[in-house]
Amino acid sequence: MTTPRARTERREGSPRPSTAQSEANQRTPHGGRALSEAYFATGATAFLERALTRRTGAHAATTVGTFHRGKRGKGGVRRRLGGATTSTVGDARGHGGGAREVVRVRWDPENPYAATFGELLDVFWDSHDPTHAPIDDLHASVVFVTSESQREETLRSIEQKTDAYRDADVLTRMESAVDYRFTEAPERFQRRLQRASEDEGSREGSMRNGGSARSSMDERGSPNGSTSEASQSTDAPQRTRTLLGSVNATLHWAVDWTKVIAVHGAAYLVRGGAENERKTPR
Repeated sequence: MTTPRARTERREGSPRPSTAQSEANQRTPHGGRALSEAYFATGATAFLERALTRRTGAHAATTVGTFHRGKRGKGGVRRRLGGATTSTVGDARGHGGGAREVVRVRWDPENPYAATFGELLDVFWDSHDPTHAPIDDLHASVVFVTSESQREETLRSIEQKTDAYRDADVLTRMESAVDYRFTEAPERFQRRLQRASEDEGSREGSMRNGGSARSSMDERGSPNGSTSEASQSTDAPQRTRTLLGSVNATLHWAVDWTKVIAVHGAAYLVRGGAENERKTPR
């Protein structure tokens, strides 16, 4: 029985121990090192992409895209995974129809600073609730494996999560990535949350810089101690508006009190005339 691997506590940015893995020694047809790939789907692609990007940093390429059901591999030939056909790998099922949003992570397995697949799984679990029922199959929690080692590690991880969530069912499933064709999304769909936060920060920074610039312009004086010409030209209209406001307020106050006195005087005269009529003998 294989003992489940404990959650990796390697600090981000620190190199992982070097291991002699056959996958790390794979080569492309051009002689370069073959990059490892991992695909994840949670139904909340933007949040998952941001979490994976923060974890991988500059040591991996995180891309948002869509998965379409179809064959992969050169010339349309079905690839084999772990000695088995793709139709029987893991929990691959016939979920057809529609394009599923996924996040792809590609990294060099020989890079000691790159995140491992197990660490990417940790980010995947922390980024969503695997017991929450999706609104439809296209928003389900799925791990798409690309190698036999990923398949085994994903199965162990799902078993661990099933044991951890004793009062709820873990709805995450595993499928073979070789049963799908990946299409990269347009640039406007990449790093949406990061660009939104940067735009918000730039707007706030512009507002703060504008206010501080005006304050410094008002407070800055000329070398001889007097205010600058720009400050004087800025303050002159403000002083004029303040003076006009004071004059208008005084005039309004005088008019209001004149009206009050006139009304009270008229009422007094009317009451006095009525009393004189009552006192006059008939």
